[in-house]
Amino acid sequence: MSQPSYVPISPAGEVRPSMKTQNPEIGRVPKKGLLGAPRVNSGANAGTPAPNEGFAFTVTERVLAKFKFEHEHDRHNVVTAVALLAGKRASVSGRAPTLNDIHAVMAEFELTGSKISAAQGAEFAGLAHSYPAQRNFVDLH
Repeated sequence: MSQPSYVPISPAGEVRPSMKTQNPEIGRVPKKGLLGAPRVNSGANAGTPAPNEGFAFTVTERVLAKFKFEHEHDRHNVVTAVALLAGKRASVSGRAPTLNDIHAVMAEFELTGSKISAAQGAEFAGLAHSYPAQRNFVDLH
């Protein structure tokens, strides 16, 4: 609220005009994460990362927390597989993974209902602890 004009104020208390800031220089290099950077590598074991791809792991863990596993040691492998493929699905559009990506991947592998059998878990065996296996899995799907 501005001060009424009839109230005396000192020169130090007067409101000064605002200063206009400079425009950013035209030749500035944009941040790499904000623009869809072209793929440098192509072929096997080369991908396009999605922004905030780690969020897929958090959401997948929350979704799969409601599921019962026949073998509990399969949980980490299934979470890894679903999160990786959700990230791949999102990276095609250059966006972060969403809950819809996770549900789409789960539907692709028929991980519906509330229980995951040993046969379903065996599809993803050893995936959580081997980066080469993760890369091969993502390249195949």
